[in-house]
Amino acid sequence: MASGIEGLKSLEDLKTQISQAYTTLKDSPGKKTIVILCGHGELCPFESQDTTIPPELAQAFESQPFVKKAVDDIKSLEGRLNQHSDAIRQFFLSKGYRFEKVQAGKPIPETIDALVVYGPRKPFSDIDLYDLDQFVLTGKPVLLFVNNFTVAVNQWADSSPYNLGSSFESVDTNLDGFLAHYRVKNNKDLVMEPEKTLQEKINTVSMTLSNIGEIPMNAKYSYPLFPIFEGFSTTDPLVAGLRRVTLPFVSSFSDAGATQSGLVFEPLITSTAQAVSKSKDFVLDPKTLKDSIASEVANGPHHVAARISGTASSFFAGRGRPDRPKAEPKPPEGDEPPPPPEEVKELQQKDQGKVNLVVVGSNLGFEDLGTKRILDGFNIGAIAQEKVMGLSAAIPYYIRYVNAWGRFIGFQNPVHLGQRGNVTQLPGQQVDFWQKNLDFLFGVFDWATGDEGLAQVRAKADNDRPLSFKTDGRKKAVVYGLVFGLPAAFILLASIRFAIRRAARRRLSVA
Repeated sequence: MASGIEGLKSLEDLKTQISQAYTTLKDSPGKKTIVILCGHGELCPFESQDTTIPPELAQAFESQPFVKKAVDDIKSLEGRLNQHSDAIRQFFLSKGYRFEKVQAGKPIPETIDALVVYGPRKPFSDIDLYDLDQFVLTGKPVLLFVNNFTVAVNQWADSSPYNLGSSFESVDTNLDGFLAHYRVKNNKDLVMEPEKTLQEKINTVSMTLSNIGEIPMNAKYSYPLFPIFEGFSTTDPLVAGLRRVTLPFVSSFSDAGATQSGLVFEPLITSTAQAVSKSKDFVLDPKTLKDSIASEVANGPHHVAARISGTASSFFAGRGRPDRPKAEPKPPEGDEPPPPPEEVKELQQKDQGKVNLVVVGSNLGFEDLGTKRILDGFNIGAIAQEKVMGLSAAIPYYIRYVNAWGRFIGFQNPVHLGQRGNVTQLPGQQVDFWQKNLDFLFGVFDWATGDEGLAQVRAKADNDRPLSFKTDGRKKAVVYGLVFGLPAAFILLASIRFAIRRAARRRLSVA
């Protein structure tokens, strides 16, 4: 009896061990923290501690209804943006990725496991470049998602009269010299694929005439600026298992040359030879671009993601550390004197070190939705002088928020104050493929946290495997064969079967 009880206990212990091992495997990416660099317009999914309108100022306008309207609208939008950032962070946490942030102006701790610089939009100060450079030299993974342009396709202008249109804005982050030092040339272009099978669809807005006037409707087009890539490094575990990935509004990189002989520039994702790269005169309208792309001259292949590894000297070698701005003193609490500013512990300067840098030429559609970006330019003082402005003061900022989220998967809502109506809820521009991009991003994070095997397993789970053809003639042969050949084959088989049965009946009747 005792041996039976011991056997049951052993089985229970084995069950517990298997359960713990499964949980460990499932949550392995979350065991290491991914740190997001913030302060240059990057994707930074953390609640803002600053408010656009201080409480005491909001209180001062309580008796002025027009200005109070603007204050309430902006406060509401601030709350929505902070909730949005928290929801993004919680989503990644639910998938096993814990985000923490390093604010610009502070040293990047060497104790962290990986650093992500996700789509910066503003220049780096000298001390921020220095801090980034010093962490790159630790040899730990650094992921840089480059965002060279802000592109709006058939979206609502954030200024009166709020018309529907497209716009294009270059983004300058002054990182080009830094990247060139580490053997990466940022080509500041956009890469397009002319082949329709290598174009994802964009969900855009089209004004359609109806019996109640013009109404916004969903319009879907194959879009060359949403290129699909099938060329991956076969040796790097970061992408070796991938089959297809879509990189919207993606730029390319080139090898900047062997300025540092200890570094290796390895292309990770590459376009076809028929791809087109342009750095100006962009056509953004999907209806126009699908026709004009055929007249562009192919100049591929282009590398849109690369890994740089090896040993290198510092970007600041031979120079001292730039001056770090002094931290602002914290405000006093009550009658207590203000606490002294927090001291910054500087790390020992490295003149050389190991490098493990990955650059991707697209932000995959994820944009910064922080209050500083969306509410940039809001001026409560101007509204206080022209009080009637308060009734519509928040409109441009709601539209800016809707546009930024709508370029990804959020509703492209043309209602100016962001109100949600049944008629105007149009799907986000990347709603057809955002999940695939998330899977790619998860794989990158898996690699950064040291789980290369999980990154490869995740890539192999992709079941999107469309047929590809080397020539148009072969493609047409397959199409015509399926359209005409397959029915003809069934008819032929049916005729043969009918003839066989008819012959059998004749034999039976004769017998």
